[in-house]
Amino acid sequence: MQTYDIVIVGAGPAGSAAAKIAAEQGMKVVFFERGNSPGEKNASGSAIEMHAAREIIPDFPHEDTPLQRAVEGGSFWLQSEEGLLCLNAFIQAWSTEKNDVKAYTVYRNEFDKWWAEKAVEAGAKLITKTLISDIIKENGKVIGVQTEKGEKFFGNVLIGADGTNSKVAIRSGFRGPWKPNEVALCVKYDYPLPKTTIDQFWGGFSENSCKLDLYFGQSMAPAGYLWIFPNKESISIATGTGLQEMLNGGENLNYYIHQFLQHTILGRILKNVKPRYYISHEIPYLLTYPTKPLEVCRDNVLIVGDAAGSVCNFDGEGWDSAVIGGKKAAEIAIDAISDGDTSKQSFQPYQKWYNSYVLSNLDWGWRIGHWLFNEAGYEQLANPLLKTFATIFDHPHIDHIVPSLNKNLSQLLPLLGTLMLLGKLHLKPYADLLGSLV
Repeated sequence: MQTYDIVIVGAGPAGSAAAKIAAEQGMKVVFFERGNSPGEKNASGSAIEMHAAREIIPDFPHEDTPLQRAVEGGSFWLQSEEGLLCLNAFIQAWSTEKNDVKAYTVYRNEFDKWWAEKAVEAGAKLITKTLISDIIKENGKVIGVQTEKGEKFFGNVLIGADGTNSKVAIRSGFRGPWKPNEVALCVKYDYPLPKTTIDQFWGGFSENSCKLDLYFGQSMAPAGYLWIFPNKESISIATGTGLQEMLNGGENLNYYIHQFLQHTILGRILKNVKPRYYISHEIPYLLTYPTKPLEVCRDNVLIVGDAAGSVCNFDGEGWDSAVIGGKKAAEIAIDAISDGDTSKQSFQPYQKWYNSYVLSNLDWGWRIGHWLFNEAGYEQLANPLLKTFATIFDHPHIDHIVPSLNKNLSQLLPLLGTLMLLGKLHLKPYADLLGSLV
């Protein structure tokens, strides 16, 4: 029998963060990865935020940290078959000399492995190539996990950081499998390109920096967006959409990637380029308001990251909430173990953190999504705007464009006004960005 203070299922951003924090405080910790190494199965946009990373590693990054490019800014694009229009760009002031870069692109198969190694260096035990098949209960309470090989690991606290289809969350009774309208499917391709090409189209002002691209349009991403994240010598092209949208008759996501690569403008850059690898993955994407608050702690058990539905349903971002959630879960578990009380009641500070940090962002996403698709009339608002942008590429005379453009911008004003109001309460930077359009 193998016994630990804390058993963690999952060695992604949340699991490794929790393992490192707990091990540093003298806890006996084991964490599991089902792949050959952490990050092997990741399909995210592959950018990491410094503010979250430094919650776990204060002097991040280190010389050996496998980073790709510093994110200097990005562009929002509206797309039609005829062309592209850049709506706006966001630029982040930073200096590599002052070490104040806000985000980096990474290869997650490299970065997540390095991230997990920091937990191992702190004293946690990492076990890879191991699938957790079930949890172990005694008198109705979780006391450990069992691997597919029948090995048993016991702990005072179990932390479920095992992703969207979390066995810990489901077998512990937090929830059933996510419903189709609560999940998004993402696909990502990685295309090798010469560094000079990447610098030309996506490079920033400084050496080894980049700007991200976000594309919106019915033919590319009818229920989401498509993105390009530049690396040193490749670009990651990815998109995602709700599973329910696909079940309702949407195209396979590979179709949208293909359309993107065949675009009149983009196709010239990516002509004859072959992908190095392809990966697909599910993420929680909670677009329906829950009938009751999401439960993230029970006796002896906490769930974090994708297992707890922590992905922002405004932009699909989940790395920062997973990392910070992993740290918070570990800290509260340590206190509970020290006090000799690992009941659900002792974990309530984690539930309160989740409600204030994660649930508030999800609540904002539910509200703006409901307003946009049910009250504002997305089809009436977005489609005329996109058609107007397409005319810019069809008509050489500006006098044909301005009246139509003004008409459609007037339709956009109510949306911008609402975003500005909501931004004062939740995501003001986003609202300021969109507000700058007018």
